[in-house]
Amino acid sequence: MHIIFACIVGFLSGSILWSYLLGQLFYDVDIRDYGSDRNPGAMNAFRAKGFGLGASGGLLDVLKAYIPVHYFVYDAPAGLLSPLEMGCVVVAPILGHIFSPFFKGKGGKGVAATVGVWFALGFMHFGLILGLFFCFGELLKFLYFALSSHMLDDAYAVVGGFFGFIIYLYLQWTQLFLAGLMNFFILAYSHRKELLGKRQLIET
Repeated sequence: MHIIFACIVGFLSGSILWSYLLGQLFYDVDIRDYGSDRNPGAMNAFRAKGFGLGASGGLLDVLKAYIPVHYFVYDAPAGLLSPLEMGCVVVAPILGHIFSPFFKGKGGKGVAATVGVWFALGFMHFGLILGLFFCFGELLKFLYFALSSHMLDDAYAVVGGFFGFIIYLYLQWTQLFLAGLMNFFILAYSHRKELLGKRQLIET
């Protein structure tokens, strides 16, 4: 019952799309109009109104995942969460962000929520390691561009960087590997159109 309640609370918390709400409340803009993917996440908040809206929306999108995961993981008696239960608690706010019922199941890509849950599990440790892998993914993306003159979508940097992160979990934190693997497949799904090269179809 604890896990079910934790998943419900996490999903509902993740379903609140703060970047979109802040844009509506303080700028009277629909941030979905500023991106070809109609994404109500932090990246389109940056595109719409710059650093102020993007940073504040992104921070709240991180915190909405950080708070429920941190509370339910550390509130549970030590050692009672199985790898599967841990995975369910971890992905609940990410799924809420991507499939928000308040937006008819059409939420964001889940990147900010992903950052939030891994900060919650290991505070600076996992958050910084994940950030390094994302940066490494971006570096490889630009290196590929330099060698081939073909620019890859940011989705490759995100999904590729997180793939490196789950390898790290497998080698160093096997009890969290299943949670990382579940998170990876969710990110791959939310970025599937970009990974399959369908962004141009969306734009046209």
